[in-house]
Amino acid sequence: MQRLVISKAAKQALDAFKTSKGGTLAPTLKFSGSKSQNAYFSSAQTQATKEKFQLFTYPPDAKVPVPPEIVSPELRRVLQENTNHLNFDTRFGILSRKRLEHIGDVEIRAVITPYLVKMQPQLQWPEMMYLEGVLNSNAQLGLFAKDMDTAGRIGIQNIQGGKRLADLLEAQIGALLLENENREATKSFIEKLIEPSIPFHREVFRANGHKLL
Repeated sequence: MQRLVISKAAKQALDAFKTSKGGTLAPTLKFSGSKSQNAYFSSAQTQATKEKFQLFTYPPDAKVPVPPEIVSPELRRVLQENTNHLNFDTRFGILSRKRLEHIGDVEIRAVITPYLVKMQPQLQWPEMMYLEGVLNSNAQLGLFAKDMDTAGRIGIQNIQGGKRLADLLEAQIGALLLENENREATKSFIEKLIEPSIPFHREVFRANGHKLL
């Protein structure tokens, strides 16, 4: 059985969580599964907005993973466009930042669940569903994007708000997927990005999971 090695960043975040009383308001979690499972969590989405569940942020001295640089001028132009739905004719096809965002969203979802199963095969479905939801939430993705300065690396200024930063991170991942025909580079980056947050969110679930059931 493989075990997730708790990195320094994860340990610092866990220590901060265990000693704090407040936290960041949790996103509205979206759970997937059978009808009976969704019914079991029927109160979770409402309850999560009422409770203060902390989200993961990289400690100030942590080494935050950064994605490979986008080399293609066409993809960089699409990423830097402030209008999400403006289309560009590129060698990758007709693209908009919204289109890149959709591609990135699908890729993130495709990576998270297999990675959780691989690294934490003992997870039961309530906790698995919680982790899938929070790791792919706009609130958590927005914090990841803020920690690694996604907007600055792409060359965009004055982007604020978790949803906008999350969308930008998804678009960046979509661009990486198109530029790198070998999916492994993009997959590896996503895994490294979420890895320190998994033990943190497991601790949050142990402390607060009963409020979602």
